[in-house]
Amino acid sequence: MKEGKDESKLKELKTERERILKEIRKTKNLMRGSMYERERKCGGKNCWCYKSEKGHPQTMLTLHSKGKQIGISIRSERKKEVKAMIDEYNRLWDLIERLTDVNIKIIREER
Repeated sequence: MKEGKDESKLKELKTERERILKEIRKTKNLMRGSMYERERKCGGKNCWCYKSEKGHPQTMLTLHSKGKQIGISIRSERKKEVKAMIDEYNRLWDLIERLTDVNIKIIREER
C-alpha cells in the first residue's frame, strides 16, 4: 500500500465505517413495507357510502413476505407507529448502503 496520503484516507474511511456501524447499532423496531390511503365502500345499504361515489377512508400497509404480497388495513391510531417502523427500516437500509460504499472504498485502498 502507498504511504502518507493513502494511509490518512484509509484511516478516514475506517472512522466513517465505525460511525455508520454505531448508527446501525441504534436501530429501533422496524418493518419493511409501504403505506397508502384508499377509499373503500363497506357495502351496507344503510351506510352513507352506499349511494356515494366515495367510500370510507382506509390506510393500508403492503409488503411482500415469503413470496406473497400482503395487504393489511391499519387502524388510524396505529398509523404513526407503523410509519415510524417503515421510516426506521428505510433509515437502516440507507445506512447499509453507506456502509457498503465505505467498505468497497476500504477494500480498494488496501489493494
